[in-house]
Amino acid sequence: MIERNFSFGVHNRKSFLDYVEAIAADKEKKYCILAVDIEYFKFFNKWFGMPAGDEYLQELADYLTSMELKYDGYAGYFGGDNFALCMPYDMDVINSISDNLSAIALKKADSVAFLPAIGVYVIAGNDIPAITMYDNAIEATFYVYGNYEKRVMVYDAGMTCRVEEELQVISKVKEGLRLHQFTFYLQPKCRISSGCVVGAEALVRWNHPSRGLVSPSAFIPILEKNGLIGQVDRYIWEEVCKTIRGWLDKQITPVPISINVSRMDILSMDVPKILDELLKKYSLEKEYLKVEITESVYTEQVEKIIGTIDRLHEAGYTVLMDDFGSGYSSLNMLRNAIVDVLKLDMKFLNMSERDSKKGIGILESVVNMSSTMEVPVVVEGVENHTQEEYLKAMGVRYAQGYYYYKPMTKEDFEKLISDERRVDHRGIRNRHVEQLRVNELANPELFNDTLVNNILGPIAFYEVYGDEIRITRVNELYYEMAGAGGELSKECKRRFWDNICKDDKQKVMETFEEATRNTAKGARYEGYFVKIDGTTLWIHLKLFFLKEQAGHKLYLAVFTDYYDVNEKDSKTYR
Repeated sequence: MIERNFSFGVHNRKSFLDYVEAIAADKEKKYCILAVDIEYFKFFNKWFGMPAGDEYLQELADYLTSMELKYDGYAGYFGGDNFALCMPYDMDVINSISDNLSAIALKKADSVAFLPAIGVYVIAGNDIPAITMYDNAIEATFYVYGNYEKRVMVYDAGMTCRVEEELQVISKVKEGLRLHQFTFYLQPKCRISSGCVVGAEALVRWNHPSRGLVSPSAFIPILEKNGLIGQVDRYIWEEVCKTIRGWLDKQITPVPISINVSRMDILSMDVPKILDELLKKYSLEKEYLKVEITESVYTEQVEKIIGTIDRLHEAGYTVLMDDFGSGYSSLNMLRNAIVDVLKLDMKFLNMSERDSKKGIGILESVVNMSSTMEVPVVVEGVENHTQEEYLKAMGVRYAQGYYYYKPMTKEDFEKLISDERRVDHRGIRNRHVEQLRVNELANPELFNDTLVNNILGPIAFYEVYGDEIRITRVNELYYEMAGAGGELSKECKRRFWDNICKDDKQKVMETFEEATRNTAKGARYEGYFVKIDGTTLWIHLKLFFLKEQAGHKLYLAVFTDYYDVNEKDSKTYR
């Protein structure tokens, strides 16, 4: 008689292990064990309720039962959200099973946070007990957690040692928290124009009694993978508040300190409530504590993340998006989640000499976009004067990096901010009115097509020499307006007058002359514009004189409105 689990209709633990023992003794068949564990399942139950969680588990069990029948396998249930499948070893089939299990998860929660992790142990004889084989498969799942692109990992012998090392780290971290071995360093954020400190970021450090100062890279990934990062983060948040309170008691005016909030913090705790409690405990104003959330957080459980940010804003906190541009959906996340400050990494400029202009262009585009949205930018990782000069030219006002200050102890930072000459208490803020840098618009290397395509509408650069007018540069919406289908031939670029009705040529030349005389306000033109296919538009444009070099005058034309004379299909941009 087949022994099944009462709740989910699959074999129970004992029956599954007995089957594995039997199949391992068969030297003719190459089988494997798939350990299936749902990442962060306890939060699924918390958010969606136990009935929804049971329904999710039942669908997984039903699918594994179907695989049992299809591939001559054996499905088992090990309690909680842990399932197993013993089947012939075939990675193509295993990857397909993983994809289908993920599809079930996404249907249930529409989030990668609750995808099943699959660890695979390839059975090679019956030298070890079946339960050890299953435990090895479980160990392999540990290497899947947090990686939402690869959800399958095959066990190798070295994993046992690595898991043991991780368990030791976890144990030592808990002891370290109890003994107050954890602390934080502070890395200043500076105003580029003066070098004065406008704030700082709190960076966790582990002051181990025998190993000395342990790098975060040695323990943070382990804590994140095992869901324990929140314990360290909460400890550091309180230490930061305690330190700020100490400065105030010494009559030292603090600068705002940014604390890091991880995805697990948001998923596992009520961050706004905890921060409010800490500020109340230490009698602090919200202006002293800023919240940094890394951009990768925004790509998962979006509604939960945005909801937390909204509550932080309602409570009066400033929210920074850290490491902007590192993820896949930066622009969408910026659109959906209102943040107060963007932090960019200088890695955009860490390219080969051949690609350096591309890196500058990317950074320039983001800076321009943030300026348009009135969101201040802090660039981190600045290491030399050349990089600082790049940032100045782009209009970046704030930076962080070794060129200014390395991360320093609380005591050293206290000495720094005690000297009021080295501090700017205005903090990080956007310009009320951003000055237009015309030379940037005229520079093909820095000109931001994406920005003008989406904001300014059709534009064109015209070069005038004598009676000749040449189109030198246009954006995508100009192509659309002119009916060029995405590009203008060299011949079309030269034949500017073909776009203008003969009766309007004098009027056009007068407009160019007026723009030259009135560089501040430019000149306006209304008239007919002939498309490439011969049809006619009625256009409104503003023309601005930019510069003159060797008798060649450069102008910028912004088309504020146009419509088809016959169809009256208006396109208004201003």
